[in-house]
Amino acid sequence: FILCSFAASSNAYLENYTEALKIIAHIFAHPEIKKTVWLETILSVLQILFLSEAGEEYQSFLKNLKRRLPESKGAETAEFIVISYLEEMLNVRTESEGFKLASRTLDRLEKIKEERSYINFTDHFDVVAWLESKINGRPILELAKNRR
Repeated sequence: FILCSFAASSNAYLENYTEALKIIAHIFAHPEIKKTVWLETILSVLQILFLSEAGEEYQSFLKNLKRRLPESKGAETAEFIVISYLEEMLNVRTESEGFKLASRTLDRLEKIKEERSYINFTDHFDVVAWLESKINGRPILELAKNRR
């Protein structure tokens, strides 16, 4: 599963979101994924993120994921922060609003960078480089390389 998730992320870094989504669908087709809830959650968030990048409808996936997630009881997790960003993006009307939202999301992630959820999530996808690409318009691959 983990190798496949890296393959999906690699395709996303190359902005080949359709291929990344195919790989994630392949992982979800395997019944064993249900036994690894944390990885299933990360992959679900990545699936929604990649759908949004591919210009596909993702609102129903978002609602479905939010229904499946346990209550966070106020805890900020990387998954919750990215889900919140994607949900708020549905209401963004201007480029400036999008930049501000991405910047606020980066600030939220910065506050939890030592937390296990952040480390697990960013082990599978460099969400910080992705958000930075939203702000400055540079390719995600370039930004991800510079962060390593």
